[in-house]
Amino acid sequence: MLSDVFEGMRSWHLCLFMAWEETKQKYRRSLLGPFWITINSAVFMLAMGPLYGTLMKQPIANYFQYFAVGYVVWNFIASYLNDSCGIFISAEGYIKQIKLPYTFYLFKALAKNSIIFAHNFIIILIVLVFFPPDNLAYVLFAPLGGVLLVGNLFWMSVLLSIISIRFRDIPQILSNILQLLFFLTPIMWYSTMVAESRSSILVNFNPAYYMLEVVRGPLLGEPPNMLAFKVAGLMLFIGFFISGAIFSKYRSKISYWV
Repeated sequence: MLSDVFEGMRSWHLCLFMAWEETKQKYRRSLLGPFWITINSAVFMLAMGPLYGTLMKQPIANYFQYFAVGYVVWNFIASYLNDSCGIFISAEGYIKQIKLPYTFYLFKALAKNSIIFAHNFIIILIVLVFFPPDNLAYVLFAPLGGVLLVGNLFWMSVLLSIISIRFRDIPQILSNILQLLFFLTPIMWYSTMVAESRSSILVNFNPAYYMLEVVRGPLLGEPPNMLAFKVAGLMLFIGFFISGAIFSKYRSKISYWV
């Protein structure tokens, strides 16, 4: 797997080019292009942020900051995982005609979703300008959290991309799971709201929470949640070996399964 990963990384310029072209083609002849994604996310947050902040009796400024950052990061997580299911399926023509490392297609999907995330990150910047973090020094931990987040998403995409070409119902199953997970993860509500109740299991045993928190916490100017960083790091370590073993075992069968 490492050999395939390094070969895929050497083609980073081609990954970026193809990812950008796919993004442009999707919004061809559109005046605003990919920024429609940003507008859709902004409208949703402007509608739901003040509403839920009022319902939960939270200060609107703090809640909107918390919700906006969490929602943008969650969109990146959900979008990349959903796309992962169809990575090899959509690349069937390339796989059967051109000799490229399989991780090339994984990196291309990561690049495409990173481009979309970069557009949506404008929302985070605007929110943090109007509602600045309490401590800007903690924002420096956000890139480290981003590395852990992307690393975990990558090994998950390896598993999902392989399983999905063998079992074609996985994309629909995952889509429903992610939709449910959105409401079960502290995105529109605070983790402290269930800290002393039985519902705390939604936080303590929710991997999505830790992946989200390592990025959202520092961006909000909060001290690094060391538990979240440790759990995310452990997930990355274990997931790397599991995905590596499965990828190495079934790599030779990918071209037949697609």
